[in-house]
Amino acid sequence: SRSLTLGTVAAGGTLGILIPPSGIMILYCILTEESIGRMFMAGVVPGIMIAGMMSIYIFFARLGKRESRESTSAPSEKFSWNELLAALKGTWAFILIIAAVLGTIYTGIATPTEAAGLGAFFSLVIAAIYRKLNWSSLMNSLVSTVRVSTFIFFIIFGALMFGFLLANLGIIRELSNWVVSLPVPPLMIIMAIQLIILVLGCFMDPAGIMVVTMPIFFPIVKGLGFDTIWFGILFTINAELGNITPPMGLNLFVVKSVAPDDVQMTDIIRGIVPYVGILAFGLGIVLVFPQIALWLPTMMIK
Repeated sequence: SRSLTLGTVAAGGTLGILIPPSGIMILYCILTEESIGRMFMAGVVPGIMIAGMMSIYIFFARLGKRESRESTSAPSEKFSWNELLAALKGTWAFILIIAAVLGTIYTGIATPTEAAGLGAFFSLVIAAIYRKLNWSSLMNSLVSTVRVSTFIFFIIFGALMFGFLLANLGIIRELSNWVVSLPVPPLMIIMAIQLIILVLGCFMDPAGIMVVTMPIFFPIVKGLGFDTIWFGILFTINAELGNITPPMGLNLFVVKSVAPDDVQMTDIIRGIVPYVGILAFGLGIVLVFPQIALWLPTMMIK
């Protein structure tokens, strides 16, 4: 199924900002002064949960199409477990880097900054093992790192200046006090905030939304007494929705750019509709059951 394939690729790509390491999570923690390590761990269980929900949908979607496919096409090729395992042999490098970064953070061996250094070191070692490490590739990596870091720091600088202006004008304090005093359940306010972020996600990228909204929303969430790590995970799942919702869903355009020429944007949008529902359902589950996000951070070694 063309739409199922396109939708799976577009929606599966959103999991990268929820399952750590995640640039969006790092930006959130810098702006809010939260723990990057706890934020990373908070995204693991919700990420696995949503990935599992997507996998279940794919399984049942295939069941519905199997009969018609088998009647119109040749039998599909079967692979043995040995062949499938052999196809995964190249993934050892990624597993090593992930274990070095997340494993050392979770066990308390290293801080996120130190773990990042370990990840960079193992990347160089792996490049050397595959004989891809040379002066040209090293320089390209350094230039790319400077470019991305500069981009992120300009975003952070703008966000901090915006927050400083709002705080000194008293806008944040007055707005936070007004929202907290509203005669509505606090969870309803969180739901309203998520709805605002969802609408913004249709027109803006996650980093831009964070710069504009966090100086306003974060004090409100804190004033209501909610866990701010949990709120960060809600924002991240919402950002995933923004990446696949028209008209500005980034993943939609990425998939269109690499798909065959006969693939239309309507094919991609048709394919992501079920995944929008899955992500929204996952957001609702984490909203109602915060411990899904907070259980693993509480188990970390400090």
